[in-house]
Amino acid sequence: MRFFVLAIAVLLSACASSSAIVTGTARPPLTPDQVRLYDAPPPVFEVIGIIQSQANDGVLDQWNTNLAMAELKERAARLGANGLIIDEAGGQSSGSVQLGPSPTIAIKARAIFVPAPSEQK
Repeated sequence: MRFFVLAIAVLLSACASSSAIVTGTARPPLTPDQVRLYDAPPPVFEVIGIIQSQANDGVLDQWNTNLAMAELKERAARLGANGLIIDEAGGQSSGSVQLGPSPTIAIKARAIFVPAPSEQK
């Protein structure tokens, strides 16, 4: 029973945060599932802003990365961006006392708008 209570406490303490700087023109909000991740810049795009996200839930690197990416997509969607170009990603050790290693995953990306092919010049 103690383990169960501890496991629930760890899962409930999941933490992800983000911030955004609008450098272009924001567009009407989208849903996070409409935001595409680009491994290279598309041929035509407009930068809407710069977004930073970080996560530290005290469990696993991959879990933290997933939380940070979800937060990044959520923030980009609110700006009306339909794409993200990752500029920086990495982890750093947390200074807090944890049950095990708990790196904070930080991601910095450009929130972009990619017009439909029929709208590109």
